[in-house]
Amino acid sequence: MKRFLQRIFLGLLVVSAAGCSDTPSFGGLFGGSSSDGLSVKQSSQANPNAPLLKYAASIHVVPYVDDRKMGNPKKIGTGAENVSGMTGKDILLDQDVATIVTRAMKKNLDDAGFQVTEASGNKSIFELSGVVRELTYNVKYRDEVAINVETTLKDSTGKVVWSGVVVEKKTRFAGISGDDKTDVANFLKKELNVVCSKTTEAVSAMLMAAHPELFNLTPGTR
Repeated sequence: MKRFLQRIFLGLLVVSAAGCSDTPSFGGLFGGSSSDGLSVKQSSQANPNAPLLKYAASIHVVPYVDDRKMGNPKKIGTGAENVSGMTGKDILLDQDVATIVTRAMKKNLDDAGFQVTEASGNKSIFELSGVVRELTYNVKYRDEVAINVETTLKDSTGKVVWSGVVVEKKTRFAGISGDDKTDVANFLKKELNVVCSKTTEAVSAMLMAAHPELFNLTPGTR
């Protein structure tokens, strides 16, 4: 009786394995395919070094424009087949490049103490916009990241008060074990925040020099 039950159990296993054509591959188990896209999310937590009170200077951030020649607004490079947890050739983000850059810029301005307004109808003292000229991540022998972002700041009359371009290029050796999906996302986020941080520092320095009254310590503002 025992042997009979064992044969039935083994038979069920064979049938189950033969019928599961959708059984996930190892790539699916360890992060999914490249179609899932890299997630480059900004932290929702406040920067511990951020000012306790917001400055009187308010900035409305207009969504950045993707001026790259990629064709796909989510594509940033190639070499996905060399990354654990990804398949295919192209490295894709889970959102458009312009959206990710815009959110990173907003986060850096907020951490710097500016009042970042969301809706275009809000009355802001300044308006910030920009163009993503380059944002690539290619996985070869070394990971190669190249970012080029142009940013323009206007006052309430539409006059340009500051404009600049920040370029960041960096390579890294992923190590003997190679890349995985999380490593790639974290490295890209780090380099993007370098670009946004440099932009924010330049904007802050210019505004503090031109409009010191917006940065004086008064009730409710800094």
